[in-house]
Amino acid sequence: MVESFVPDIGRFARGQFVAAPRVGTDLVMMEVSYLDMVRQRVTAQQVFLAHGRVRLYPQQFGFVWPAEMV
Repeated sequence: MVESFVPDIGRFARGQFVAAPRVGTDLVMMEVSYLDMVRQRVTAQQVFLAHGRVRLYPQQFGFVWPAEMV
């Protein structure tokens, strides 16, 4: 089995996406990602700021276009 996806290109402005979906008095969560259309890769980080600490959760995804799956 092969799992694949096509990224939501509309979410990226100039190949980048930044959002803060959770902002509170004791926690800030940010999502930051970069879309490389040539290499068909998304490099992302989930960033958690809490209690004076920073935690990073890196992610990398490769993707294919539907026409490439034929």
